[in-house]
Amino acid sequence: MNKFEDPDDFFREKYRKLDGKRFLLDSKIEDGEKIIRLIENDDDDESIVEYARHLFADPKVEQVECLLIDCLWSNDDDWEPRTSLEIVDFIVANKDKLPNLTCITMDAISTSGEKKLFAAFPNLENFKLETRQGYGFPSHMPALKKLIMKGLWFGTGNLSSLAKSHLPNLESLVFGTGELWDRYNVKEELLEKARQHWTTAFKELFNSAKLPKLKYLGVENCCDADILPAAIEGTHLLKNLSVLSFSDGTFSDVGAKFLLESDDFLHLNEILISYNFISPEMKEKLKVKYGEKIELSGDYYNEKQANSDHWDYRDAAESEQR
Repeated sequence: MNKFEDPDDFFREKYRKLDGKRFLLDSKIEDGEKIIRLIENDDDDESIVEYARHLFADPKVEQVECLLIDCLWSNDDDWEPRTSLEIVDFIVANKDKLPNLTCITMDAISTSGEKKLFAAFPNLENFKLETRQGYGFPSHMPALKKLIMKGLWFGTGNLSSLAKSHLPNLESLVFGTGELWDRYNVKEELLEKARQHWTTAFKELFNSAKLPKLKYLGVENCCDADILPAAIEGTHLLKNLSVLSFSDGTFSDVGAKFLLESDDFLHLNEILISYNFISPEMKEKLKVKYGEKIELSGDYYNEKQANSDHWDYRDAAESEQR
């Protein structure tokens, strides 16, 4: 079985190559150096913007192909990143100094920051964002190959815009949905309407012909992951996929039963449902049908039984380890 590369591994490899190295005020870009990491640190006297200012003053900055940008949150109670928009605005203002930039990763970005980067660097090939806020997808990036967007919420309009986007070379797409609705306060009589609303939005995306090269799709960290198999069954997108991931969400026996009863997923090389709420009995049935191609590691099923009030959602975006 030929495995399709996990897009997260692609970005992790950039960090591994640096082996902890980051760009500081006394740093210089070496000949052939193509990956630069700018990181905000509580122990530093200078802000990340000052490090960027020094970076862009280096005459070799034009050889940089990949920027890894790690900002800090203001404090434990405030979900606003400390300086992310400031660093984004600085990079965008100096975009002409990065003619070879093809890859950006950004942690702790403010809402709309990613849109500025998409507009400034339309020829990006790889982009990863992790945020505690919402986010928006790019609409016209013909060179983009890998896109990872992990946040805590967005609207159905995001899925509709993605379904209409121009991303003809996108091979890997992973996005975390986070909150589809307020799971604690939504009234029971409105819950089914909310599910139908989101199912319709997902079907629009999954039936889109705008992602012709997509092979790896992850819809993760979803607060109602059981609606996803029915939404993607029989769609244009599913037929072309090699890997499908529903990991880090609320996938339970409801969604698992759908996978058991449908044959539309048998062509996939991998089905990833790590960190789930599937019962041991149902896991065994899935393994019988799908064999080694299905990944079911991680188990919240026992936690569900122990703490029924809060078992139904896991903020995987914050807990992921690089």
